[in-house]
Amino acid sequence: SGVNLSLAMSDTGVLLNNCYFRPGNESLTDPGAPFRNPSGCDGTQRKLRCFWQAREDTHLGTDDFHGTHVAGTAVGRAWSVSGGADASVEELVAAAGRNNGVAPNAKLLFTSVGVVNFGGVYVPEDLAADRFLANGYDEGARVHSASWGCSSRGAPRLCNLYDFRTRSMDEFVHNNKDLVIVVAAGNDGDFSRSDIVHDTNATLSRGLYTIGAPATLKNGIAVGASQNSRRPSWVCLGNIPCSLHNHAVFSSRGPTPDARVKPDVVAPGERVVSAWADGVAEDCEGLPKEVALTGTSSAAPAVAAAVLLLREYFERYEPEGGVEGGEGGALGDGMGPSAALLRAALINSARGLEGVYKYPVEDSVEFSDELRIAESEDRVSLQGFGMPQIERVLNFGEKSLLVFDRYALDDGEEHRFGIRVAAGGQLKATLAYTDVPGPVAGAFEPSPVQINDLDLILTCQQGFCPGIALCSESRVNNVEQIPTVDEPGHNLAPIVFPVDSNVTITVRGHAVPQGPQDYALVVSGLGLTWMRAEYPLPLYVKPAWTSRAVLVRRPEPTASPRPEFTFLPGVDPQPPACFPGHAVVELEGGRRVEMADLRVGDVVRSSASAFSPVFAFTHRRRACGRPVDYVSLGTANATVTLSPGHLVYSSGVE
Repeated sequence: SGVNLSLAMSDTGVLLNNCYFRPGNESLTDPGAPFRNPSGCDGTQRKLRCFWQAREDTHLGTDDFHGTHVAGTAVGRAWSVSGGADASVEELVAAAGRNNGVAPNAKLLFTSVGVVNFGGVYVPEDLAADRFLANGYDEGARVHSASWGCSSRGAPRLCNLYDFRTRSMDEFVHNNKDLVIVVAAGNDGDFSRSDIVHDTNATLSRGLYTIGAPATLKNGIAVGASQNSRRPSWVCLGNIPCSLHNHAVFSSRGPTPDARVKPDVVAPGERVVSAWADGVAEDCEGLPKEVALTGTSSAAPAVAAAVLLLREYFERYEPEGGVEGGEGGALGDGMGPSAALLRAALINSARGLEGVYKYPVEDSVEFSDELRIAESEDRVSLQGFGMPQIERVLNFGEKSLLVFDRYALDDGEEHRFGIRVAAGGQLKATLAYTDVPGPVAGAFEPSPVQINDLDLILTCQQGFCPGIALCSESRVNNVEQIPTVDEPGHNLAPIVFPVDSNVTITVRGHAVPQGPQDYALVVSGLGLTWMRAEYPLPLYVKPAWTSRAVLVRRPEPTASPRPEFTFLPGVDPQPPACFPGHAVVELEGGRRVEMADLRVGDVVRSSASAFSPVFAFTHRRRACGRPVDYVSLGTANATVTLSPGHLVYSSGVE
């Protein structure tokens, strides 16, 4: 239930007046009062333990509905359930109708990103160097939920990319390898435009390539949405009768430009009932104020809370025997599970959606007929590895769960794990690893962002050998699975062995240019026995993470020398190029800034294949017009004269 654990979350604000979060049953006239300090933490609080502002003008939690709703989905617990104390299992079961969160006993560490009177969010560009992720990490949170991102509606080229912010998110996780970041995939799957091409041979169709950054990250979990089935009478978007097994038509669809699997998983995201924020105090003895909202924003916090429950399991239980207790946690060293292990366990618990989906008809507002997800060529782009159900993987004595964490490979090396499968047994295996952050890749650029490449291979030594692909050898993903994600007809279910069998699972370093590469392997099912004697464990790698976040120190940019320049009066027959101050340009390294924020010395993309430093600003006019000036730039070797067509004006800035 999340006892003694905290979830970090970044969203638009959270209302303390709602009974899912209220510190006590007293009425709060100023719901933001306990956390007016932008860097405030209060360990005595029942639910909201820390509150930070990403910027001074972000919400303090007075009436914002989005952040309140998603926080309720993850960790909300009605005051009437056990008051200020942690709720027992019996109390939570009895209060099932109260719509408590997935991890109702967990604390909330909240960063407000919703900008007041703006309608958008502010998130720092460099998450590997900023305190944005580190604040929650340093307070003990090892799962971060982010229901924000770039919307690709109408402009998919701007969002379906591996940009600098996304890369920096991967970099933070690579430097702090026990943090899992869960991101909403986006709500643009019902968008289709035939005139926007992915490459010379394919068009953006059927809602594909609509995943928005930072859900394009490698080292986290991107969450799409299924429908909900709380009420049989509900009809969901696309005029489809609501079912938990159906894909939500709005949910953004993969893949990424370099063909990686996204979303990673899906969860209910349509008509999700959770906490409501209207700024009015309520009586916490009754039902809390609630509302049904729709979006992958509602799906992501449920998955984040499920990851938190997985972490609680590995801190309390020995997975192979399913027995609670033991010092040092499930893995014996007291360091807690790696992020790769939690990702592997979550994905290994998932199954494919068994219902239907629709895709948007190109250049219209219509949808296709209902199609079966399991039979679709787009099934991986719709659901990734499927819908997690963590009870399928957790062992409390009746299942089999083998976990291998804290091991690493170099290029060409391999580790082998022998497993005996009893007749009637089942096996499913998932390999995950935290890869080195890749190079920034622009929208719809198929440049690979994968650095290290590990493979997962199952071989049959004795007994039954299933007639399916037993090698997961993706060259773009840092998750590998058997049965493979694209195996037709298996719906991501475990392999069933009709007779006693011995198998070997091999993790191989296919290409590890920046090794060694650490990894986590999860094998779950029924009737599995690890053959320790025949296959000794590889060398254990002690985790490097600590209680404090490791942040990157970026070198200060050095300005290029400013050249001499003179103004030459003149009039050009062609009108000058004109860009407003809020126009966005790309800096070297992938970061994007507004024109008004450019400085001399910044290196800016000047063409599809080149960058150039900013040498000088000539005019910063409120409007473009004539007459204009020519500019002569003196360099060491020559004088370059620029016509007005080469100038870039930034309007609105003196």
